[in-house]
Amino acid sequence: MMSFQPFRKIVMTFILILILTGIFFLPVRALVISQGDSAIYTFLVAEKRFSLKWIHSVEKEVWVENFRIEGQHIFLESTHFKTFGAGTPSTSEQPIKLKNGWLHLDVNRNIGASLIVRATMNNNYQLIIKGEKYPLVESNISYRIEEKTTTMIKVVFSAVKRLFY
Repeated sequence: MMSFQPFRKIVMTFILILILTGIFFLPVRALVISQGDSAIYTFLVAEKRFSLKWIHSVEKEVWVENFRIEGQHIFLESTHFKTFGAGTPSTSEQPIKLKNGWLHLDVNRNIGASLIVRATMNNNYQLIIKGEKYPLVESNISYRIEEKTTTMIKVVFSAVKRLFY
């Protein structure tokens, strides 16, 4: 009598490979940071929050803006800075608070479906997600930050790429 054990192992291995391959092509919602048609970073949208940190071009002080994703819109929740100057809001719905040498301003402004960022040599832009910092290097091409549908393989590829940079 012939044994089907080797055949069964081959079939089970093939099914497992199909399942794993299929998972890589599942559509997922992701925070995608791109320049033109190239995705620079891709993150699963689980946290729904991120920050941008940079050095203000006039004041030469660090600024941090905190964003949240709600639906398919990006909202500026708050901004933190050390000094008043060019670009600082002169009025606000909320009072400006001083905490640990930083001025905190709650904003809650709908930016829209995407946020455009132009990184220059002197600004040292950083994207911050879950406390991890990712550089937005100087470029003549603007960065676009948006939530959109992509595939799991692109999220995994971006995570592997970040390990080496």
